[in-house]
Amino acid sequence: MKLKKTLEKSGIIFRDVMVVVVGIAITFSLNNWMNNKKERKDVQHYLNALKMELEENLNNVEDRTRYHKEAMELCEYLNSHKPEAYQRDSIDKYEWIINGTYPFSYKTSAFEMLKMSGAMRLMKDKELLSTIWNTYQQLEFLKTANDSYMLRKGDEMYLFWQNRDEVMDLFNHNDFTKVFRSPTVKRYFSFLKISTNRATYQQFLEGAEQIRSTIEAIDNQKSF
Repeated sequence: MKLKKTLEKSGIIFRDVMVVVVGIAITFSLNNWMNNKKERKDVQHYLNALKMELEENLNNVEDRTRYHKEAMELCEYLNSHKPEAYQRDSIDKYEWIINGTYPFSYKTSAFEMLKMSGAMRLMKDKELLSTIWNTYQQLEFLKTANDSYMLRKGDEMYLFWQNRDEVMDLFNHNDFTKVFRSPTVKRYFSFLKISTNRATYQQFLEGAEQIRSTIEAIDNQKSF
């Protein structure tokens, strides 16, 4: 009888302990589930912001791609014709290329927020993470390539427009080909003929494609 009561009492204690243990386990699991859900939501928030930033950067890359495409076309035109065969309409078509320098910029705010948040460590898709890093490195490479060219062009434009009155008189002259006999004009157009090549244009084309692929990868991301 005494043994029976002892066993019954032990059973009650064991049951109570198990209730407490199960309760703690459920609470712990619930907290983990809620924390994981919040972390997934936070990561998704950062990725959504990153996608919007990349879409804006893509617009800038595409705009600069158009510049380098037309600069390349101008270069090919100047090299495929003798100066006396240049046509005013053809030259006027590229006026914005001839008369301007255009720095390239891109945004990194969302990328910096993602890095500082610690959300990167929660992403299981390490391939996506690597793609994002590479894309921003490519943007910096494009900026360096573009701005290096624009700096050289700016120096040449400064010398060109130092003789603005002479240049404008020549461009307004009835004999359009006389423009290209001027040493000032010849120097600048020689720069335009040799400084622009297919490489920069191709780099921007590839950069735009890389950004599109990264945006698509964010849309199709694996579980994290």
